[in-house]
Amino acid sequence: MNEPTCSASYSGPGGAALGRPDIRPPFRLVATESFSDIVERLEISKGSASQGLQLLRTLGAIRLVSKEGDRPDEQTVGKARDYYEPELSLRKLVSGVLQERIAPMTTTGSDHFALLRLLAEGAGKQNRFLIERVEQLETCRNRIRTVLPILSAWFGPKK
Repeated sequence: MNEPTCSASYSGPGGAALGRPDIRPPFRLVATESFSDIVERLEISKGSASQGLQLLRTLGAIRLVSKEGDRPDEQTVGKARDYYEPELSLRKLVSGVLQERIAPMTTTGSDHFALLRLLAEGAGKQNRFLIERVEQLETCRNRIRTVLPILSAWFGPKK
């Protein structure tokens, strides 16, 4: 069985060619990669890799796929091995960010804004500035609330 591959490209300044070996090319996952392959290629700790992969899974940027054990050792023979595969659909990527990151910011916070406004009103000389900031935040949240359903419908799953 062929080993999963990964491709990296780099066209910016730095790198080993310029005597700067501390700058590595960006990592791009273009095929299925195992957890250990990702840790090895990026030269990062397992904890960092785990956190990063979990975030990417939450956003829908990667998905977990299982394949039968492809290494002939006692621990993996006959067992499924987990691989990570990139999500290449822009629709799914944007939808994941909208649902997991943006939407939660618009559904909570009314009580937070009320508290901020109370604190701003009691801030003395700076109160007008702080009240304006709270109003700007509320306006921004309301605009996002207005636009989010449109974006979600546009980038959501195809029907």
